[in-house]
This record gives sequence, structure tokens and C-alpha cells, in this order.
Amino acid sequence: MPGLGGKELSKQHASNTTKVLNQIDPDYIRMRPLTVHPLTELHRLRVSGRFQMTSPHERLEELRSMVEGLEVSSTLCFDHFLNGWRSRDGGPLFNTSFSGYRLPDEKQQILELIQEGLDVPESQHLDPRRTRMSSL
Repeated sequence: MPGLGGKELSKQHASNTTKVLNQIDPDYIRMRPLTVHPLTELHRLRVSGRFQMTSPHERLEELRSMVEGLEVSSTLCFDHFLNGWRSRDGGPLFNTSFSGYRLPDEKQQILELIQEGLDVPESQHLDPRRTRMSSL
């Protein structure tokens, strides 16, 4: 869940997520962006300024760190509608089908897509910091 560590713990979250995924080598990994539900402690921390959500580019950087470190034989999927990163042509950055990407075979392709997303102006990406969704 890119963004779960917020700005302060983004690098630690990416590192720990990668370690856990490498240890369990799951068949399927789904990337879900963090959104903060108003009735949670995380929302209260956000409102008080003690938790700062990451920007779309910061989440892509976190995702890049995770993918670079993955040593798994898994399918990596970006099927959630809030994975709102955009490609150069304005469409979804990642394949949104359940078939996703096979690791390690398509790891380089994912990293190239992440770079493409970082090259797109941040304002063109869906930003969960400004989305009023209630999924976690």
C-alpha cells in the first residue's frame, strides 16, 4: 500500500514491505493506494498534522523502491481504481487487469512505467490526498 508510511516513514515502509514480500514470495501482490477514511485514527493524525500523506510522485518513488528490491515469483497487479497514475498519453500508467505483471520477468517494464509516471506532471495524476473515498 504505497503511502501507508506517510512522508515521514515512506522509505522505511517501502523497505519493510519489500522484505516481507520477499520472505513470503506470494503468488499475487495487489498495489492499493492509501486513502484515509474519516472515522479512523489515521484521519485524526492527518487532520492534526502528525501524519502527512505522500504525493503521487512520492508514491511512485516508494513503489519504485519496492519493485527494485523484490525478488519474488509473483504477479503484481494495479487493478484498484484509485491507482490513478497517468501515462504520457493521459491513460492509466499501469495495466489494470487482474493478470497484472509477472515478476521477475516484467520487472524492468514496471520500472520503466514508474519512470514514465514520474515524468508526467504531478497534477495529471489522481491524488488520494484530495479524494473523498473511504477505502483502505
